[in-house]
Amino acid sequence: MERYKINIEVLSPIHIGCDEFFKPVEFLIDSKERVLITFSLFDLLEELSPSEKNELERIADKREVSSLVDLYKFYAYHIKDKIKSLRNIKKYSIPNELAKRYEEVLRLDSERDIIQNFNAFEIPRTYFNPYTDQPIIPGSSLKGALRTGYLEKLLREHSDAPKIKELKSKIDKVNIKTPSKEIKTLFNDLEKKLLSYTNPANDPFKSVKISDLIPVNSISTKILYQVNVSKEKGDTKGGLTLPLEIIPSGAHFEGNLVIDYKSNNDKLQIKEKIKFEELLNS
Repeated sequence: MERYKINIEVLSPIHIGCDEFFKPVEFLIDSKERVLITFSLFDLLEELSPSEKNELERIADKREVSSLVDLYKFYAYHIKDKIKSLRNIKKYSIPNELAKRYEEVLRLDSERDIIQNFNAFEIPRTYFNPYTDQPIIPGSSLKGALRTGYLEKLLREHSDAPKIKELKSKIDKVNIKTPSKEIKTLFNDLEKKLLSYTNPANDPFKSVKISDLIPVNSISTKILYQVNVSKEKGDTKGGLTLPLEIIPSGAHFEGNLVIDYKSNNDKLQIKEKIKFEELLNS
């Protein structure tokens, strides 16, 4: 068994989806400070006056889509100071475009416009620890990235092998009309050839185990817009899309990586054993 302590520095913004979102009922955007402030709704209810609670209840009972804008207005124009004085609030830096977008939404009154802008503030969170609210890089995400790099290395080294060349030629011909099942089969076959296995249980990456990586120090995540970038030219395609919570560049994470072949069943035949230095260099 080989065990390594690994340390990762983030070189560019990272978002790892976790099916969690910042909930509109539990955040306020301060356009002047350019921050999104999250809070506990239960903490807020304890601080509201009877009339403020009645107004919040009135908004909650509305059946129109305009209720979301009414909620934003109530937070921004009537109880902003109370929210900002709550305990356990957290602030996230936001881009100027998002601050402007929030101000525009506050002025919407047409139901059609509200529907079109309804998802403007569905902000996906990056993977995080629910107890500390700190970001995490899942070991599975890092392992997937390392696997991709390792496969690229093997593809360069064995690109002239007849079977590899044949599979790559078929993949190069894939287009939007190619059934997804066929595409998946082609990539699976290529991986098996590169890693020298037929039975998925013999996949050499079964022996690579990576813990979730946790921050070395406290990290302040940010909210940015994602943009589509051309892999070939490096230029952006289209405009801004939806905002995301991201881990900023410069953040440090640590964890453990283990390569263990002995724990596998003796009957398994692993031909292409993973070497740590090769894994990193790839």
